[in-house]
Amino acid sequence: MSMFTEQEFKLLAQSAHHSPRLSEWLERILVEGPGDYDWMLTAEGFYTNDEIPLFENVLAEIEQEGTIYPATFVAVPVLCQLPELFPQQDHSVLLETLARLEEARRIQNYGGAAVPDNILDKYIKALAHLQENLTSSKFPTQAS
Repeated sequence: MSMFTEQEFKLLAQSAHHSPRLSEWLERILVEGPGDYDWMLTAEGFYTNDEIPLFENVLAEIEQEGTIYPATFVAVPVLCQLPELFPQQDHSVLLETLARLEEARRIQNYGGAAVPDNILDKYIKALAHLQENLTSSKFPTQAS
C-alpha cells in the first residue's frame, strides 16, 4: 500500500520528466536514505536510475533549471523528514535545495497545473516543522 493519496499520485505524475518511479523513489528514500548528496560532483559516465542516489533521482523530477512542478509540492514534505530520519548524515545540500525550491514557489516559477490548497498546506507545514526542528536543534545537521 502506498503512502500517497490518489490526488498526490496525480500530482507526482506532473514532474519534470514524468518518471513513473517518482513515488517509488520517495517511499524508498524514507527507508534507505537519500544517498550521497554530493554524488553529482564526482559522477562520470552513464548510470542507470538504480545506480543514482535516490535524492538525485527525486531532484531531477521535481526541479529543472529553477522551475518547480506540481510533483514538487508532494515531494518536499517527504524530503523534509530526512534530517530527522537520518540524523547522522550531513543534510546541507538538502537544506539548500529546499530553500531554492521554496524561492521558486515564492516567485511562482511553476511548470504545470495549479496545486490544490490542501497539498500546498501540507508543503508549507512540512517546511515550517523542519525549520522549527533546525532552530530548536532537535536533530543535528552540519548546516545549523
